[in-house]
Amino acid sequence: MVYAKPPFDSPENVLNYLGRYTHKMALSNHRIICCQEEGVRFKWRDYTDDNKEKVMTLKPDEFIGRFLSHVLPSGFMRIGCFGFLANSCKAKKVQAIRKHLNEKPGVSREKKDAVQLMLQLTGKDITICPICERGKWRRIGEIPSSLRKMKIDTS
Repeated sequence: MVYAKPPFDSPENVLNYLGRYTHKMALSNHRIICCQEEGVRFKWRDYTDDNKEKVMTLKPDEFIGRFLSHVLPSGFMRIGCFGFLANSCKAKKVQAIRKHLNEKPGVSREKKDAVQLMLQLTGKDITICPICERGKWRRIGEIPSSLRKMKIDTS
């Protein structure tokens, strides 16, 4: 069973997310408030709550796990702040890209889940069993991680 997160709300949100994380460090030293055996306290910015700065405390093992998820594997390089994702020109570049794609700004698109997107992009229905090619796959649960409890979907 594969767990796939739902897609981002819109291409704009994808660009904003990538623009924030492509060239910056995961957590700079000035944002760490204190490190103790009980946990690590640090400041973070909540982009969904009017860009407010908030404080979070995580257990050391969870903090290290989250931090290391931002470390690039050997041989990979961080993207510099250039190109159409650079914050200084992102809005203008996105407008130009939309113009070339003949897309009007602010037009709401129909939101699609991962199954619909895969069908549209690849022409394959990922819910059909690859062995018998007749049965339908359905989600019955998630593979538990060491950081969260297993959740079972009973629908």
